[in-house]
Amino acid sequence: MELQTINQVSKMYDISTRMLRYYEQAGLISSLRKEGYSYRVYDETAVRRLQQIIILRKLRIPMKQISIILDRPETAEAIEIFKQNIDELNEEVDALTTIRDVLVRFVENLQKMTNIRLELGAAFDSSILSIVSLLTLSKNHVKEPIKMEDFQKADEKLRIVTDNDVRIVYLPPATVASVRTFGEVPIPEGKSHDIIEAFAKETDLFRIYPSTRNYGFDNNDIVDRKEIHGYEVWITIPDDFEVPATLVKKSFAGGLYAAYKMREDFDERALFNNWLIKNDDFEYDEREPVGMGGWLEEHFNSYNMYGLKDKKHTLTHLEFLIPIKEKTEKVSSPKPLKNIVKTEFDMSKAIDVDLATMVSDTVDTEGMAGFGKSIQKFDMSGGELVLASDGDLGCAQTAGSYTLPLRINLTAKTDSTNIRVYYQKGEIIFNWECNLDELRVHDILTGKNYGYRGQGRVPKNEYVDITWVIEKDTHEIYVNGELRQKGDDYPYIKQLKQEPDQKISGPVKISAAWGSIVTVKSLKVTELYQTTE
Repeated sequence: MELQTINQVSKMYDISTRMLRYYEQAGLISSLRKEGYSYRVYDETAVRRLQQIIILRKLRIPMKQISIILDRPETAEAIEIFKQNIDELNEEVDALTTIRDVLVRFVENLQKMTNIRLELGAAFDSSILSIVSLLTLSKNHVKEPIKMEDFQKADEKLRIVTDNDVRIVYLPPATVASVRTFGEVPIPEGKSHDIIEAFAKETDLFRIYPSTRNYGFDNNDIVDRKEIHGYEVWITIPDDFEVPATLVKKSFAGGLYAAYKMREDFDERALFNNWLIKNDDFEYDEREPVGMGGWLEEHFNSYNMYGLKDKKHTLTHLEFLIPIKEKTEKVSSPKPLKNIVKTEFDMSKAIDVDLATMVSDTVDTEGMAGFGKSIQKFDMSGGELVLASDGDLGCAQTAGSYTLPLRINLTAKTDSTNIRVYYQKGEIIFNWECNLDELRVHDILTGKNYGYRGQGRVPKNEYVDITWVIEKDTHEIYVNGELRQKGDDYPYIKQLKQEPDQKISGPVKISAAWGSIVTVKSLKVTELYQTTE
C-alpha cells in the first residue's frame, strides 16, 4: 500500500483532518514525514489502526479504553473492557425499556378518556406513578444494532446537540499572551501549547493570576497558493504583564458565546453548528479572531497543563465556543446593489452540461484544514440532479474542464441552507449555514474567503438562477439577473495582472452542505471571448 496523505485518509474514511491530528496527538496513531513533502503521510499500519479506532468509536468505546485495547495485545483485557461496556448498555436498555413501557401505558390511559380537555393528572394512575418514581436519569447511550452498515445511522441519532448541551456565556475582555505555529510534524496544536506551557511555568502565572483562561483556534496561512495548517493559543494575563519576544501581547474583545463541551470528537463542531442554525433565539456573529471565523476552543484543564510544576494530570475538558448575537428580524430576500438593473446574459455560446454525466466527487482540500464529510445523496432518477451532504466536502463535478474567462449559469434550489458552486479553489455560497444573509466568496487561486452581508440569502424550495462571472479583470455574482457582488481586487486578478499568459482551467463543482438538499435543474458554462473566425 502506498503512503497516504492526511487529506487522502480524511476523504477515504469520512473523518476530519483535525480529528486525525487529535488521534495522533493522543498517541493513538502515528504519521510519517515524506522527504520533499510538507504534509503528514500514513503507512499501511497507521491506516489499519485508524480503521480499528473508527469501528471502536462507533461502538461507543471511550478513547482511553481504545488506547488500552490497541496498545496491549492481551485478549483478556479487551474482553474485560467490552464486557464492562455491555453491562452499561444493558443497564441503559433496561431503563429505556421501562420508560417506553410507561409511555405506552400513558397513551393507553389517555385513549380511554372521553373528555376533550386533557387532564394529565387523571392519566397518571398509581401504577405509573410508582414506576416513574423509581426511574433515574439515564446516560447518553442505547444499544446499537449489530450490523456494520447501521453504525453510521445509529451514531448520527445519538450525536445530536440539544439545548441542554449548550451554555450561553459572556466572555469578558482580556489581555492575552499569544503564540501561533505552523506545519504538520509536529502538529502546531502541540507546539503552540508547549510554548505557552513554558511561559506559564517560567513566570509562575497561575500564582500571580489564578483566574487565567486558555483559548486556542485554527489560524492557517497561505504560502505559494497553498493553505498551511496553523494553530494559535492564547492565555489570559494581567494587563501590565510582560511577555517575551517569542509571544505576542494582544487584546481580546470578549462578547457573547454559545459553549458546548466536546465529548471526545472534534467532528462534534459540525453538530454544534447545526444546533445554532436551528436555534430560534441566537445566530452566528462572525468576529475576531478570524482564524476559525471567531470560533474558539477553551481548555478548562489549563491548570493541569500549565500550573503543575512536576507532572501533568490527564484530566481534560475542552469546550467549543461560537460567537453569537440575539436574532433580529431577517429580510425575506436580499436587495440588489444600488443603481444596478437586471442583467440579461447572452446564452448563445453556452455549453449545456448534461447533468447525467456529472460524477460524485469531493472538494479539493489538499493542504487545507476542512472538517467536512463526503456526499450522502447523488440522485438523477427524477431527471434533475439531487444532492445532499452532512458535511462540506461532497460535490458533483462536471466531466469536462473549462478555461477562464468564463461564466457559470446554475438553476437550482435548496430545501434549507447551502447552495455551493466551485471552480478551482474558488467557491460561492448562498444560504451559508452560519449566516443565511451573508454571501461567502472564496478566491479561485488562493482560496481566501470574503463575506458580504445582506447578499447571500435565496428563498428556500424555489428555483433561482445563479450566475458567476469569472474574468481576468472582474468578478461578478448575480441571482435572477440582479447583481449581488462585484469586485476587481481579488488575489487571482492581481496574479493574472502579473502573469497575463497564465492559463486557468478546471471542472465546475456543485454541492449541498451540512444537511441541506440541493436540486439542480440546469447548468451551463460559457467560455468567454473564445471566438472562432
